[in-house]
Amino acid sequence: PEGQEMDQYARSMFAYSISYLFLLYTALILGKLVMGYGFF
Repeated sequence: PEGQEMDQYARSMFAYSISYLFLLYTALILGKLVMGYGFF
């Protein structure tokens, strides 16, 4: 894909990666809290 199509693809992949990282870190933090290790 080139031009406008490539720009749209890149933006959607960027949004997907940001969402994925947010969910991943949230799961890691919740896992630590549930296991009772505290936040840090």
